[in-house]
Amino acid sequence: MEFSIIKHFRHDRFFQPLVRINAGLAHASYGSSEFDALTRNGFLLSAELGLSYRIPLRRENVSLKAGFGYNLFTGDGKKGLSTVYPVYSQLSILYRLK
Repeated sequence: MEFSIIKHFRHDRFFQPLVRINAGLAHASYGSSEFDALTRNGFLLSAELGLSYRIPLRRENVSLKAGFGYNLFTGDGKKGLSTVYPVYSQLSILYRLK
């Protein structure tokens, strides 16, 4: 589960730079009892820079957002969730309901 706050710049353009802050919880299912000693849950908190593209449709309700970010909470499995890497990329396809 993840929540995001996004700030767009250059609102009058199809391509808009963005800044995003993400926060939430992550759960890992390792699929084997061999990994029972590893942490399965962890917090997510990340800062992200990216670019948004408004698809020029009739109402312009669809947008693509791509970004690169840095997770503040990472780990090695014993201390923190080992499946969350510090640097990541994200692609979102959003449809705005009006």
